[in-house]
Amino acid sequence: MGALGTYQVGLDDEAVGGIKSGEVKNFAVTPGQHRVTVRVPHRQAVADVTIGVQEREIVFLECAPRGGPFSALLRLVLRDRRSVDVYPSE
Repeated sequence: MGALGTYQVGLDDEAVGGIKSGEVKNFAVTPGQHRVTVRVPHRQAVADVTIGVQEREIVFLECAPRGGPFSALLRLVLRDRRSVDVYPSE
C-alpha cells in the first residue's frame, strides 16, 4: 500500500481498525456478502470491494496504489478519492 501511514479498514460500514504497509490482519466474519473499505485519511482516498464469504472460507485481500507508480503518485497529489484499490489476492 505504500509507506504513507496507517490505512483505516472498514467492514460493512463499521470501522474495524488500521493497517500499515506490509502488515497482515485477520478479521472474522459471518458467511455471506461483506463490503470491505480501505481509507487513506490524510488523502481522503477510499477503495472498496464486496466479497462473498462461505463458511470456513479464508479470503485474502490486498490494497495497492491504483495504476502504475507515476499514475498513483499523480492521483495522490491530486487527492483523487480512487487513488487506491482493494481486491482479492490470487
